[in-house]
Amino acid sequence: MKRLYTLLLAILICGAASAGTFQGYLITKNGHRLTGRIGAIFYAERTSSVIFINDFGTLYDIHPALVRGFVIEKDNQKIVYLSKMHRRAGRSCGYYITANK
Repeated sequence: MKRLYTLLLAILICGAASAGTFQGYLITKNGHRLTGRIGAIFYAERTSSVIFINDFGTLYDIHPALVRGFVIEKDNQKIVYLSKMHRRAGRSCGYYITANK
């Protein structure tokens, strides 16, 4: 239910102002690029997600485990975010999104 409210909030935010989105693309697990716009990036204690709007206008709430990462094109610069697995004491605890530096 919490994820549904997050998605609805993201839809309202993205629909109210397209200035809150950036041109970019997702990098799929097999290396393909899906072009569109990147919306809000959500961070939580154990997981994170990103709002992606494809070129047809369909909104997706993407979990980091589903993609390799994504790229935002902002002010003629590319910002790369990668999906990484969080490990604690040798165990997998979940995926998160981090900026590639």
